[in-house]
Amino acid sequence: MGNSDTLLAGQDIIVTGSPLGLEGTVTKGIISNPKRLIDDQTSIQLDAAVSPGNSGAPVLNNKAEVVGIIYAGFLDVAVQNINLAIPINEIKPHLGVNLNLSLAEATGAHETQDMHEETVVEHLILDDGSVYSGEMKDGYPHGWGFLTTLEGDIALGEWRNGLLHGIGLVIINQGDEFRIGIWQEGEPVGTEGWFVKEEDGTLSLVDRESEVLVWDDGITYVREATDETPCGWGGMAWPNGDLYLGEWQDGFRHGIGIYIWDDGDIFIGKWENGDWTEHGAWFDADGTLW
Repeated sequence: MGNSDTLLAGQDIIVTGSPLGLEGTVTKGIISNPKRLIDDQTSIQLDAAVSPGNSGAPVLNNKAEVVGIIYAGFLDVAVQNINLAIPINEIKPHLGVNLNLSLAEATGAHETQDMHEETVVEHLILDDGSVYSGEMKDGYPHGWGFLTTLEGDIALGEWRNGLLHGIGLVIINQGDEFRIGIWQEGEPVGTEGWFVKEEDGTLSLVDRESEVLVWDDGITYVREATDETPCGWGGMAWPNGDLYLGEWQDGFRHGIGIYIWDDGDIFIGKWENGDWTEHGAWFDADGTLW
């Protein structure tokens, strides 16, 4: 590993990773700013091409030393070649504990009395290249957190000892499948809302009879109910881009659910009569826990 404190603007770097699932991809660029401060986070700004799937990819100097880890890029036609990496010197203190950690190996490794007791919010890079951001305890994802794999799959919610445990959502198959419910040691238990995106872009429920309703105001609702009042598991999409997936009761969001705003902000947790409760968590569009 290199020393990110010695990086200079204009220095050559390369980025390796799996953008859009294309393994073994290498791009080249320079350091635009070695110490860019964004939202109180010191980042390495670089101009090497970065795409979805590059998160967690190493940034290498001309000695093939890792000097940073990709975590964000700006995807906008008005913005070009502005991408961000976590300096490797900020990651080094955590590698002694977590370098060989995998989610499977973490199963049952620690006992706890409280999911959120004595947790800290950190970034963790797993040995398979997945990136976790959220609460941790004893070096393991523990509490509310957000994980992204190299393939682009996402898991967010409550974690215990490195596995989803509690309220959780898993997004797989390039965003075509959503599974929300209660999880125990990484597996869904009991009832769950399992949504699949159809070819026309609408959602349907797996293992449940469902139909799609479109109201006059443009709201689209995939329902499990037997009438037009949302009840049971369902998904609602608003014309402005907002999306809710979860449980309903008498037309209100009630039970387990996730709300995704059009700007990418997320709330996942329990709802009562249309409002979120204190049992839940907020994430930014990049997966950072509020």
